[in-house]
Amino acid sequence: MFPTGQVALIDRQDLLLFASHAFYPAKAKYTHYLIASVEVDGAKRTQKFHRMLLKPPKHLQVDHINCNGLDNRRSNLRVVTAVVNINNRQNLKPRGGSLYFGVAKHPTATKEHKWACRITYEKKTKRLGIYDSEVEAAIAWNNYVIVNNLPKRLNVINE
Repeated sequence: MFPTGQVALIDRQDLLLFASHAFYPAKAKYTHYLIASVEVDGAKRTQKFHRMLLKPPKHLQVDHINCNGLDNRRSNLRVVTAVVNINNRQNLKPRGGSLYFGVAKHPTATKEHKWACRITYEKKTKRLGIYDSEVEAAIAWNNYVIVNNLPKRLNVINE
């Protein structure tokens, strides 16, 4: 835990790397990342923990699957293209008056409050259907993501 109250998650096997530099949480556009000032070729440079850990080629990125930049457990990290990373970042907050990703009130909803479910991936939108309840639509989203192995966040269903 840092003095700011933030908590970083790392695997036990990576404690040596963490302890070898003065890492601290720094705010980025969408999250916070662990960074440290590191000497590279005689010059001080800012390095991110996840990049030091996985050492991806410069043209690839390290994606935090759960979108928490302080969660640097290897099971939460993957080396991906920028497109895959952006697709995971999209929809950080549900839209359309729903508690769930990919779910919105259907524009022609009657008093039964029908819910529409759709998903966008690689600039293509797929309509998954119209459902009687918000939860049914959220389950449809989850099923589609799982069956098609998409790098999207799953809905946490609270009934």
